[in-house]
Amino acid sequence: MTLKRMYLNMLERVTYQLMFIGVEIGKERHYKMKKKGKIRRQFRDDTFERDNYHCKCCGEDFSYLDSPDLYLDAHHITDRSEMPNGGYVKENGISLCKENFDEEGLLTESCHMKAEIFHIMNGDDWYGGMHPDDLYKLIGSSKELAIKKSLEL
Repeated sequence: MTLKRMYLNMLERVTYQLMFIGVEIGKERHYKMKKKGKIRRQFRDDTFERDNYHCKCCGEDFSYLDSPDLYLDAHHITDRSEMPNGGYVKENGISLCKENFDEEGLLTESCHMKAEIFHIMNGDDWYGGMHPDDLYKLIGSSKELAIKKSLEL
């Protein structure tokens, strides 16, 4: 078993364990969380399906996994806080890997983290090819189209 496979298996086990923490919540909060969860799942599924379960940055294929969302992120190109209704539309989403490995199997910076730098730096700095305009081009969308679709939610 490769180092990459061992790491992904361990990550999957830990993630499933964390899913069962904090099950007791109030009915109203549960309803809101359930509704928001449905919108998030639809956003994730629509984004992953459009991108064929591949990272749009490095091209890594996650379609063979039972749970690709453990390794692939449906990244909001424009931050949720800047979009109507949170921007949970595929026109504002792009599939990016959560972990990257080099040829020797060593963990490197993920495409998702590279895209997050733009938000962390308040738009003052970003990795080459990871500006929101670049990401929109990769999926054939634009900020204007994402806003229009978000208003329809």
